[in-house]
Amino acid sequence: MVPGTGTFSEGEDCVEASDAILAYGSDSRPQFWIYVPDGYDPGMILKLQVMRNYHLVAEQDFPMPTEAGLISIELDYALEPGLTYTWIAEVMVTTGPGRSGNPRSGGLVQYQPVEPGVLAQMDGLPPLERAQRYGEEGFWYEALNELAVLRRSEPNNAEVLAAWRGLLASYGLEIFAEQPFLDCCQVMD
Repeated sequence: MVPGTGTFSEGEDCVEASDAILAYGSDSRPQFWIYVPDGYDPGMILKLQVMRNYHLVAEQDFPMPTEAGLISIELDYALEPGLTYTWIAEVMVTTGPGRSGNPRSGGLVQYQPVEPGVLAQMDGLPPLERAQRYGEEGFWYEALNELAVLRRSEPNNAEVLAAWRGLLASYGLEIFAEQPFLDCCQVMD
């Protein structure tokens, strides 16, 4: 899930994407949230690739969930501050040459450390306020992750649900607001 300029909608075979915009993260190893539709065979692989200037800098493989929902993948590669990276999550339906038909999604990420004064102010905030502050400061990945963690731990909290729905709707991602969270994904050896 990445912030975009349009609205996602269910396609016949997959989710059709809007135009993704550059998103900022305050952690050099961002956590990506990915929607996985159902219907994939057990044993399939989800490949995460990170590129800089069209050069592969990191690659991780994960077992593909067989049910629909949201998964979280933490990048095991440290991004350099101020550089823009492209990340792609691809379901390896076909391997080798001719992979262009594989379902994939991705976006742009840039690591920007939070200024120390702002970080000090955020450290004492309750999680919901911290998530909102990350959003106000322009840190998409942290705002999304903080709210996802809250949503998972407090599924019946109306204030958390409203904040989750609001963040997703503000970037055309409201279709994912009610999706379940899946316990997944450990890097494959």
